[in-house]
Amino acid sequence: MSIEFLIKLRDASQMIADAANEELEKHNPTTKTAQTNIEYEKILWVKVKNQKGEPYQRYPAYQQQPDTTNTNYLALVEKIKKDNYHRHDGLKYWLFQDKTTIGRKPA
Repeated sequence: MSIEFLIKLRDASQMIADAANEELEKHNPTTKTAQTNIEYEKILWVKVKNQKGEPYQRYPAYQQQPDTTNTNYLALVEKIKKDNYHRHDGLKYWLFQDKTTIGRKPA
């Protein structure tokens, strides 16, 4: 087996797990309530590209501090910390290593 094949297999497995988790979240009333409370577009997303040149969005901008009075940002950080990632409306959300920067891209 080649490394490239293993990488593709890993990525496909992760997509299956993510899809299963998303479907489970749809049927979990507590998750659904938490999702409706977050107004995602009230977070000031910044468009950037990763090291491979692929576009994604992040908040806050590079080397900036987040607005800790933004309740939508705070709720989303807590949601991601709880589940290690978050999916909503076709987007996947994750935290960077600093645990304050959020990234998002199409799932």
